[in-house]
Amino acid sequence: MREFRRQLNALGRTNHQHYPADHVRSRGRAELLERIELAKVGRTLDFYSVQGYDFHGTWETSTNHASPLFDSAQDPARADNFYLDYTVNGFLKAGVPARKLVLGIPLYGRGWTGVPNINHGLYQTSTARLRSIPRTTCRPGVSRLT
Repeated sequence: MREFRRQLNALGRTNHQHYPADHVRSRGRAELLERIELAKVGRTLDFYSVQGYDFHGTWETSTNHASPLFDSAQDPARADNFYLDYTVNGFLKAGVPARKLVLGIPLYGRGWTGVPNINHGLYQTSTARLRSIPRTTCRPGVSRLT
């Protein structure tokens, strides 16, 4: 990373530009955060792009939040530590300055079918992923399922 940063800086000096360098990291399992010297690498980066989405999704057979902010005692997958608070704190504990963290959040949703009406469908089993959202009553900026 230092060599890459050095080359970016050299190029920037020749054409009077700053070339930002970032590193995208996914959800925060401890063993993934520990494999990289985050603070050391962070000294050569302008920022870390922290993937704050796809913690859960339709590739799983049970419903869950795509981007949970905090842990939930009800979450059957809670041992995986797939939530934003854990992920961001992992970077901070590793010595990455908060000013270098950019948190990506989802602006989309995922859905499942065949989900029992228990706990509003959260943390429930499903029979399949939802293929598409019906658009029969949609207008720009508003989406309502019928």
